[in-house]
Amino acid sequence: MRSSKGKVVPVLGWRIDLPTSEESKVQKLVNRQASFMRACFAKTDKYSIGSLALDHIEEHSHEDPLNPGMKAGLYKSVTKNVADTTGVEARLTREINLYFATKPIFDCGAHWDKFFTDADIKQILEENLGANNWDMVPRDARHACYQNYKSVQTLPPLDKIEREGY
Repeated sequence: MRSSKGKVVPVLGWRIDLPTSEESKVQKLVNRQASFMRACFAKTDKYSIGSLALDHIEEHSHEDPLNPGMKAGLYKSVTKNVADTTGVEARLTREINLYFATKPIFDCGAHWDKFFTDADIKQILEENLGANNWDMVPRDARHACYQNYKSVQTLPPLDKIEREGY
C-alpha cells in the first residue's frame, strides 16, 4: 500500500480475480483464508512466526559479496547491528500478528496503485494479459491500474519498471 506521500508502507494482502457478481463469495473466501492464516501464525510451543519468518528471509537472501559467508538484502537489513536475533524474531512476530489481528477490509473498485508498487502492477499485467507494453493493455484496464491515468504518456514505461532489491 502507498502512503499519502507515495511511499510504500508494509501491508499484507492478496488479489483475487472473480466476476463482480460473485463479490459475496469473494468476501467469504477471503475471510476463510484470513482465518486460516491467523491460525498458521499462532504461536506454538516450539516456534513463533517471527522465528519462522526470519529463517525464511535468511534462506532466501543472497550472500553479501562484500562479506563472504554473510547474508545481504532483507536479512541484513532486519538483523543489522544485532548479535542475538531473539529480539528481531519477537518484533517480526508482533508485526505479523498485527496484520492478522483484525478482519479483512474489502476495498472494491480501488485503483491498483493504491495497494501495489509499479513492479507488482507490471507483473500482474504480464502474467494475466501477456502485456509487455501499454498498447497491449485496454484503456479501461490502464485506468484500473493508475488512478491518475490520462494518457500513455502519464504511465510509467513498463520496460523501465524493475522490482526493488532489498
